[in-house]
Amino acid sequence: MTISTVLGALIANTLGEKFGHGMFGEETRLAGRAAQKLGIELGVIKDVYLAVHLKYLVPLSVAFIVLLFILERFVKDRKTRVGVLIGLAFLGTLLIFRRFEALKDLSTGFGIFKEVPIQETRPSSFSDLWNSFSISFFLAPLFFLRFVPKRAKLPDFLFLGLIFPSLYMIKTWTRFLFIGSIAVALMAGLGVIELYDALRPRLDGRKVFALGIGLLVLLPTVNAGFSLKETYSLRPYMNEHWENALTWLRENSNQNDIVLAWWDYGHWVTYYGRRSPVAQGSANPSVALYYLGKLDENWAMSLGVDYVVVSYYDFIKFGAIVETAKMHSKYNITENYGLIVLPLTSKLGALVFQRGDYRIIAKPGEIWNVIVDLNGQVIAPKELYVEYQGKVIKPELSASNTNTYLYINLNYGYAIFMNEEAFNTTLAKLFIKPEEPYELVYSDGGLIKILKLKHPNVRVENTNGKVIFHFENATGTGLGIWGFLDNGTKVFEKWYDVKGMEEFELPKEVNGTVIRYAYAVGKKIVDRGIFRQG
Repeated sequence: MTISTVLGALIANTLGEKFGHGMFGEETRLAGRAAQKLGIELGVIKDVYLAVHLKYLVPLSVAFIVLLFILERFVKDRKTRVGVLIGLAFLGTLLIFRRFEALKDLSTGFGIFKEVPIQETRPSSFSDLWNSFSISFFLAPLFFLRFVPKRAKLPDFLFLGLIFPSLYMIKTWTRFLFIGSIAVALMAGLGVIELYDALRPRLDGRKVFALGIGLLVLLPTVNAGFSLKETYSLRPYMNEHWENALTWLRENSNQNDIVLAWWDYGHWVTYYGRRSPVAQGSANPSVALYYLGKLDENWAMSLGVDYVVVSYYDFIKFGAIVETAKMHSKYNITENYGLIVLPLTSKLGALVFQRGDYRIIAKPGEIWNVIVDLNGQVIAPKELYVEYQGKVIKPELSASNTNTYLYINLNYGYAIFMNEEAFNTTLAKLFIKPEEPYELVYSDGGLIKILKLKHPNVRVENTNGKVIFHFENATGTGLGIWGFLDNGTKVFEKWYDVKGMEEFELPKEVNGTVIRYAYAVGKKIVDRGIFRQG
């Protein structure tokens, strides 16, 4: 069985070259960090885990199995066997960690997710376990009833080979809850049967029947009920509002335009918008700093950003944005940001927004009367912004006694209450009252807004086999072009003088299927982009 995994690893490596490897494939950032930490060079085997498996885990496992055969042949005393077995297992573990000290950082992605943690790479909480497994999690320990002396069987020990790694994975990352579900289901199912078999000889007649109904019917039914309830309550983050916004972006922007959005939505920008996002797949501290106003439009311009996406959902995740920004080593975030999103709970006599101990009561009129109840402390905001039917207005307030700000959206029924630090962030400004050099080009009235960043822009047009660069606001002096193959190999690099030009044809000397370009005024980059040639 152990040696057969060699064939499985080779098959996985072959398929990976065609369909892409997993988290530790050579093309991923995590693979580079892991290979460096573990001192492994990838060659024919292009996945770090597969390389470790073939080079170390299989030989160690085979050696351990051979030792077990020797132990069985020459050591007859059971206690001695158990002692030697435990000693060998401990020695093997020490050897692995001595050879790969970096395995201690495995749970943090070899340090990557310490620097930029995301929800999927945090340890599982009790809430995560309950939402994933409900009562199965509490039934799982019953599995160990199978190891009562004289009842344990060989398959039980094989199950442990699945169970122990799965439990470790569940503890380490919430991302692995779905993998661990196999082990939890196995433990809970066999454990309930084991409990039934253990109690049945002590009962008779109707009691045995009641025990069977309770353990083998009611428990699984209750477990299924909790699971169905949790599943039914879930809603995808991707919805028709995002699809409409990103479809509009695809139909109303250039193929080479670059989009800045929170990293959670990067893959959506790629799939629905067919545009290149600044961040996708992992948290980006620079984007977080931009949303907080620590990096300005010049930074975005240097990356070639043409469109910025801001959304209601960004305010829901505002705490994550702040925490991600704090991960940047060059910036010390000292501001005490305060922001809360409250749903509309009542319209009777006044607009009431409430979440927990926060309650906002707003009475519309020529002059709005707004009070904010913070767990008994009543205050009035400095400014109010109201969005309704395509307009954002700033009503006059009857009173104001704090440097706090309130945004009310009547289209979707929610309010955002902010302190001065949060209100002055780029995220809040773009969502509530965008100013130059930004232009609001798309809005669904309060969930998703797209803004165009005005700057010297390059539009790429591919007609009749010719690639033409069109320079809008043609103030640039130089155009840098880099050509790459699909595997990332750079095959061309050159700067061209384009001062005074409004358009420029891609020279035939440019090699590569993926073309990157940079439009510059002197040494300052004012636009970037990427497109495929041919």
